[in-house]
Amino acid sequence: MTSNDDAVGVDLVLRLRWWALGGQALAVWPALRLGWLPGDRLLSFMAIIAFMALFTVVSRGVLARRRIDATKGFLFFQLAFDALSLTLLLMLTGGPWNPFAPLLLFHGALGALLLRGAWLTYYVLFLAWALVVLHWDPVVPQALYSQPTPSAQLYPAQAVLLLFLVGLLAWIAHQIDARKKELERVRESRHRIDRLRAFGVIATGFSHEFATPLATLRLRLARLARNDLLEGNADLKEAIEASARCERSLRTLLQRQMAPEEADFGTHALSPLVAQTVRGWESDKSKVEIVDLTSGVSVRAPLVSFTQMLLDLLDNAWRANAATRGESITVLLECPREGIVTLRVKDEGPGFPALIRENLGSPFFSTHAEGSGLGLYHAHTLCHAMGGSLRVEDASERGSCVQLELPIANEGRTDE
Repeated sequence: MTSNDDAVGVDLVLRLRWWALGGQALAVWPALRLGWLPGDRLLSFMAIIAFMALFTVVSRGVLARRRIDATKGFLFFQLAFDALSLTLLLMLTGGPWNPFAPLLLFHGALGALLLRGAWLTYYVLFLAWALVVLHWDPVVPQALYSQPTPSAQLYPAQAVLLLFLVGLLAWIAHQIDARKKELERVRESRHRIDRLRAFGVIATGFSHEFATPLATLRLRLARLARNDLLEGNADLKEAIEASARCERSLRTLLQRQMAPEEADFGTHALSPLVAQTVRGWESDKSKVEIVDLTSGVSVRAPLVSFTQMLLDLLDNAWRANAATRGESITVLLECPREGIVTLRVKDEGPGFPALIRENLGSPFFSTHAEGSGLGLYHAHTLCHAMGGSLRVEDASERGSCVQLELPIANEGRTDE
């Protein structure tokens, strides 16, 4: 299957080949004058250059007509053809003592940038074979009166340099790929925020249209509920509860919790902030165990939004425990590595369903009838705004865990 990176790589190789052909053609006359290219080998030298030019034109043609896709295999074939052609040209012009012999090493570096996995391994083996051929039975050119470095010493040095260049360029290519993935993640996050902002603008415009009939509906339902004939009617009770949920969801939508990146960030000591929030939540819910393994670290966060996020996570844990009659909720603070602090909220509930895992970071996905689906979304968005990340997982024995990974703020900037 063709990828854009492979197509770009093939185009780069074909363009570089034209430059190489031009350089080889320009070097013919100096090579003859200086004794690097014997006259009886000139025809063979020019035949190889002509064949490389023809092969380049044919490759362009089959790609343009889509006879062949620009895959990793096709890219390997192009690189191998260049390496073989260069080896033949070097054998005609001084072998390993030709000043252009390091171009084989350059090809190894180029392959490390463009190839991956098994194809890169095949290419390194092919280049090693090409070096063996180059050193097999070299003919010292007339330009050299004596062989400056024995082939038995020159080949191992070039092979080591080849492996070093391939390893270095492969690592650089890996770093580039990682940065590209990170850039895509940031772009997707920004697109998601932009889409939600657009949705918020639309929702704000419609909110007034929804609010008036919704308030009228609730008043009429409440009036009907006071009728003796309808007292205790299950359908009426359910309708009243449904209208109340609609009103709560609409109110939540308009509280602008969807754009925490616009909030006022300050530096706060994490442990006291978490402890104060948990204690306030416990007053009308259940007990929470706080395990603090940090040493007074601070984070940069919007105080109100961060507190609301933690309250939402505790509410979710409490509902999960209620579903399985669990009792334990644990908040764990620790620093797994330098510059990072994690906050985990664990419960003893049934775990996260597939719907929540697949739509983590998207609003309005909830498995609770009374939920708006904005709790985890708000936490996910706020974590990214703080420069961190959020993930959910099932506990090893029972329950589930929401983990927030946040960067530690600079020391000495704590706002009480």
